Amino acid sequence: MAEGTLDLEIVTPAQVLLRAPVTEFVGPGWNGQFGVFPGHQSMVVALRPGVVRYTLADRTTHHIAVGGGFAVVEADRATLLADVAEAASDIDVDRARDAEGRARTSLEGLGLDAPDYAEQKAALDRAVARIDAAAARAL
Repeated sequence: MAEGTLDLEIVTPAQVLLRAPVTEFVGPGWNGQFGVFPGHQSMVVALRPGVVRYTLADRTTHHIAVGGGFAVVEADRATLLADVAEAASDIDVDRARDAEGRARTSLEGLGLDAPDYAEQKAALDRAVARIDAAAARAL
């Protein structure tokens, strides 16, 4: 770990997507976005579907879409245990937009108590996170 950085690891059940020293990262918590810098107080945060933004020591910023999970933060390291995650550079935007459209169509007319509601809402949230991460990459 370089001075002024913390080790960030983003892990899914299928792979270790990222393992790198970063100067900061921002994640999508259920209670809102949270930012972490080196020396941060230890914490555990529930992640909602959204975009993780991180900055490397060379000041380049990168984005990863996550589909929920948990973040475990310590002073010199953070591990994000994500249900699913995809680097912005790997996202097929057309496919993500198709998934968003299918999820929105599936949600039409469903009440909050419908058996499929939670699954379809989660699919919509993941698609939107992927679209947002890809859009952030383009900036």
